[in-house]
Amino acid sequence: FALGIAGDNLNEAGETFSITFSIAAGDQSAATANGDVELPGEHRVTISDDDAIALTATPADAGVTEGGNAVLNIDLGAIPSRDITFSYTVGMTSATDDVDATVSGAGADLTDSSGGTITITAAGGVSTGAITLAITDDELNEAAEAFSVNIAASSITNQHGSASVVSGSQATVFTIAASDPLTASIARASGQAATVDEGSSARFTVTLSGATGGSAAAVTVPYSVSVAGAGYALADLGGAAGSLSIDAGRSEGTITINLPFSNPLGSAAAAQTVSITLAGDDATTPETDEGPTAGAGGGVVMRSSTLGEQSAGVEVNFLDAQHSFAFTSPATNISEGAAATYTVTRNGPALSGAAGITVTWGYAAGTPAPVGSDFEGDTVPAGGTLEFTATEAMETFTVTTREDTLNEADERFTLTLSIAGGAHASAAEAEGGATLPAALTVTIADDDPVSVALTRASGSGAVSEDSGAFSFTVTVSGGTRASGVSVVVPFTVSGLDEAEFDITAPLIDDDNDPSTDPVAPAATATGGTVTIAPGSSSGVISVTLLDDDVNEATETVTVTGTAAGDSGLRLSGSGFGAVEYTTGGATASVAVTDTDAITLTIAHAGSDADGDTAGFQVTEGSDATFTVTLGGAGGGSSTEVTVAYSVSGEVEAADYTDAGGGTLTIPAGTASGMIRIAIADDADADLSEDLTVTIAETGHSAAGVIMRSTTTEEQSATASIIPRPAAHRLTLTNPAASIAETDEDAA
Repeated sequence: FALGIAGDNLNEAGETFSITFSIAAGDQSAATANGDVELPGEHRVTISDDDAIALTATPADAGVTEGGNAVLNIDLGAIPSRDITFSYTVGMTSATDDVDATVSGAGADLTDSSGGTITITAAGGVSTGAITLAITDDELNEAAEAFSVNIAASSITNQHGSASVVSGSQATVFTIAASDPLTASIARASGQAATVDEGSSARFTVTLSGATGGSAAAVTVPYSVSVAGAGYALADLGGAAGSLSIDAGRSEGTITINLPFSNPLGSAAAAQTVSITLAGDDATTPETDEGPTAGAGGGVVMRSSTLGEQSAGVEVNFLDAQHSFAFTSPATNISEGAAATYTVTRNGPALSGAAGITVTWGYAAGTPAPVGSDFEGDTVPAGGTLEFTATEAMETFTVTTREDTLNEADERFTLTLSIAGGAHASAAEAEGGATLPAALTVTIADDDPVSVALTRASGSGAVSEDSGAFSFTVTVSGGTRASGVSVVVPFTVSGLDEAEFDITAPLIDDDNDPSTDPVAPAATATGGTVTIAPGSSSGVISVTLLDDDVNEATETVTVTGTAAGDSGLRLSGSGFGAVEYTTGGATASVAVTDTDAITLTIAHAGSDADGDTAGFQVTEGSDATFTVTLGGAGGGSSTEVTVAYSVSGEVEAADYTDAGGGTLTIPAGTASGMIRIAIADDADADLSEDLTVTIAETGHSAAGVIMRSTTTEEQSATASIIPRPAAHRLTLTNPAASIAETDEDAA
């Protein structure tokens, strides 16, 4: 006989139907008259599904704009019979690292690791769906950006059978068009007067408008310098051209033109106009050769088309001959123990008087103030005089600091230039007067940080779970702390569940001063704080292990000091120097080995209280069952347990499943599992036969140690197989066990 199977487009599980045989009521007497009749048993046939999930992803439009949506249409290739879920990630394919988009409905920024999950429900009765990404309008000048939506076949779940992603659909690239062009304009800076004197400077502000967020990359604005009238040559102003770089994200920058004294001999020159003009001659197209440009990742930048916004200038008044004194490239940040030489230059006409000009340099303490011991000679600098003769334009003086080991805040002092009264003032006045610079602030940078290191207190190997406690040492070295200053070291402990350990952080007091005895802070289940008292150099973090009675893998306990900051590694009080971990000193670890081994025993599923399986019988055509029990660890195993076993005895291998043996998987946290062996009904009137299941000596797996019981009676169990005779027997010859939906005459 034959059965026809209809095809469909539904992704579904394999379907099974049964074929059974019986003798009609009217024929039962005839069958009885000829002896008992044994009919074939139930025959099960599986219909295998041929509608696998083959996902296709197609962009609605690969080109998108800020403020719009990127839509990726999904077709599974088959209608799901249950909800199908798959995940997608979004990755960058352009040079920039940020794409201005958010996942629709999720509100999270779209970055390299962004993505989500999509579910196409069976209830919808369709094979299609869509991923929609909303692109944010960020008001940022930037180049075109590309990102890809990536779908891996391995992420598709809950389907029947295998699932795949059609070639070309694994990564779909979308391009966000360049956006928010910028326009550059120039004007005198706020507060900049239209008329200035020589010896000063002129400031001009270049403004980028059109995108409130500025540019995604630095913008370079080239400009030219021009002068109208006698007085300055372009070389006096730094050259005929220059460029201004405006950092990414900023909307303006400043061009400063220094206006030196022109040193005219005799009377002053007439006023002269100095102008700055932005490069470029067309505000409608990008100036790629001479106008404003953005770096990699930036978009279109243009010069303003308004004539009054393309250039700006100041009028410079030239004064009667005079002199200007200034610090030239002074050192404003010096290290302990350094000798800093300061150069003072004179700018002005040649001196005509024999007395020259005498300039006094002075010292003043800043905040925090240095003390005498911070300088050579154990005294703060007393200052001195600089004698500028007719031919001298430069004089120098030196300030020498002293190295120490004290951890302290950076200290500051100021240096000033002045012209004393009396003959000195008269000589300067006779030369046309002089201008002096503002006070110069100098910082002495501390180079004695306090160093902290976390190490294991003793030993180097692993410790066992039942070994009790072990310790980590917190050691302080480096710069000398001021009186009364403690080192506060917050820390966390990781690597074990909170139920597996306790922590305490007692302090070590090694200064023999009862007034500074430390008090141990309370520690939580995951961390605490060690405070190293003044005069002390170390502390201890003690970890007490708690035996959890669970079979598990080796674990690592790690103590980690928190980063320096207001609530992290710090010195008590204020006004001190830096505190830092030594290289590699912020963490320390200890491996903890498990002590909860698992012991395997086996018994016939119907054994008595003593585990005795003798006399238990299993009829052909039924199952022989055996129970494997996990002993030892009261909490079971933290992962599933695999038990290897062998099958032996008088029964022929063809008469039962698992011939030769196999493995049994017992889920995590479960105390036992069952081995089920189907016994074939071979229609032979065999004698009773024994079948024995033995736990293998090796080949098992668990999180920690696992082994077979050392008791012989618990290593194997035996069942006696008895035959089931029959007078007549009907059998199916070569029946089909699996047929396809589309094979209408297959069975």
